[in-house]
Amino acid sequence: MDKLALLASMSPDEFERYVADYVLPALGLKVLNVIGGSYDRGCDIIAENVHFGTRICVQVKKYHPNKKVPETDVRDVIYGMRHHRCERGLMVTTSDLSGPALDLAREEKNRRDKRRETNQAHRRAEDPPPGGHAEDVGAIEPNGSACF
Repeated sequence: MDKLALLASMSPDEFERYVADYVLPALGLKVLNVIGGSYDRGCDIIAENVHFGTRICVQVKKYHPNKKVPETDVRDVIYGMRHHRCERGLMVTTSDLSGPALDLAREEKNRRDKRRETNQAHRRAEDPPPGGHAEDVGAIEPNGSACF
């Protein structure tokens, strides 16, 4: 049996366990908790990037290849990231994301990347390099923009 046929033969719960036991470790992620079920609040699995210590909300969806992951499932992951205090979200599926779902995932990634850049600029301004001054690296306005 090839891998795609094996995945197709699994129940949703078996697929979720397969992702936790094999897929995430292969990606360098340590599984912290397998929640699953209909009341998982957007995260089937809480994982951690062992290199960076980043918590990741993992949502697993075993859909027929013809059924695309809807935008609402991505919204659930975003909610789950907040609820479970995760810095990143990961959707693992046997299908593809719909256009609106992919757009929302990209928007969320861009929003988080911008917030991280702003936080890094704040830290640079608060902790100037040796021999430097906070004004050397710029000031951060309340709206998150940097003025240099």
